[in-house]
Amino acid sequence: MKYILLLPLLMACATRTVVGKYVSSVASAEMTLRADSTFVYRYQYSDRAAFHSEGRWRLSGRQVLLTSDVRSMDDLIRGVESHNGRLPAGIRRITLFDEKGKPAEALIVPDPPDPKHVNGGMSNLSEMVDVKKPIHRVAVLLLASSPKFLWYTVRDTSANDLALHIRLSATDRYRYFDNQPWKINGRRLTDTALHKKEVFQRLP
Repeated sequence: MKYILLLPLLMACATRTVVGKYVSSVASAEMTLRADSTFVYRYQYSDRAAFHSEGRWRLSGRQVLLTSDVRSMDDLIRGVESHNGRLPAGIRRITLFDEKGKPAEALIVPDPPDPKHVNGGMSNLSEMVDVKKPIHRVAVLLLASSPKFLWYTVRDTSANDLALHIRLSATDRYRYFDNQPWKINGRRLTDTALHKKEVFQRLP
């Protein structure tokens, strides 16, 4: 019984030993493991460009498992599909918002014929876009410093009002972690996802 009671104490001690800021010796990268089980990752590769990520971590043996708040490109876009009786018959509306619910700017392409070759589209500059035919998929080109497409698949093609919400704060150079294991050994934390394993050293 006493061993069972000691287990949470041992886990808490082990967690405290890995908390801190880790800095890479070969790149301008750092990983901060906080005591509240959250992490912040940053990688600066030029004066104006950097990768970042935030999320939660947990200890599993000799591994630190990382899961970012945004785990993939699919997590960057969310749709709300509804039937709006106030819209004219035969009209389908697409509107675009940021994570705070404010109108966002992007290029919207309903049902592109070829997902690999998206040409043209409709600009959604704080305005609604009307589409008069059923749509099955929407491509959204973000107008950021490094443009990229996000894809949304429509679940109810009979819905005539589609509101797309985009997490713009995480779209530009975000590194995704989905329960990704990093090795922990003393004061050394190793990024195992890279081709060449990158070692981070914990600061005093």
